[in-house]
Amino acid sequence: MTDRPTVTGVVSSPWASALAPDIALATPGALPAGGPAVVTTSRVGTWRAQVGVTVVALLLLGFVIVMTYLRRRAVQSGTLVAVSPITGEESAAFRLRGRTTRVAGQHLPGEGLIVARRVPRGFDNADGVEYRIRYRQLDRTHTNSLPARGTVLIGGVAFEHRPD
Repeated sequence: MTDRPTVTGVVSSPWASALAPDIALATPGALPAGGPAVVTTSRVGTWRAQVGVTVVALLLLGFVIVMTYLRRRAVQSGTLVAVSPITGEESAAFRLRGRTTRVAGQHLPGEGLIVARRVPRGFDNADGVEYRIRYRQLDRTHTNSLPARGTVLIGGVAFEHRPD
């Protein structure tokens, strides 16, 4: 028994007999034995090193994803004031903190969730922060964006952002 693997084979075509009168397929009947041997070896490290590199790469990818997520979701600041658009009376005021704030109660006829996100700075939004308000009143849900230091009317309630 030899310790080297060998490869043998036969080259043929089912079209050889059909094409034989017009086209001669010059395929050898068998491969010559004893051709030059090709040997390839490769070493990529131990399995512990491969697992370690994979874990480090996954941790780095997770870190980049978390940092991108946190970078896009800005930290809230200031106060969100709910104002009746008809009378101009303030019905509620909510201090904005963290990345999300829930609003409910204080004579507010519904409840909502405010999420801050970063947007390109512009003439109408010098802070580069926009507040996404999802406001639910009875059986309807309204969603709208409020620029920092701006006002928006949602579901019959005017929301105004006041900086600190």
